[in-house]
Amino acid sequence: MIEFALPAAGRTSLTVYNQIGQAVRTLVDGQLTAGKHRISFDGRGLPNGAYFYRLTTPDGAEVRKLLLVR
Repeated sequence: MIEFALPAAGRTSLTVYNQIGQAVRTLVDGQLTAGKHRISFDGRGLPNGAYFYRLTTPDGAEVRKLLLVR
């Protein structure tokens, strides 16, 4: 699960990338309401390892690391 909060409604993008910068999943691409959000990341079909996700909102962008372990 990826959790984040938006101070205001707006267009939001949440994309997961592999270690070489290739987009492997787009989890959100559209309007979200203000408030807390929990987005499920299903890593089926992807190898275990480190990934990065980029959250882009009208207020800016943030990149964080996640580990996929089964």
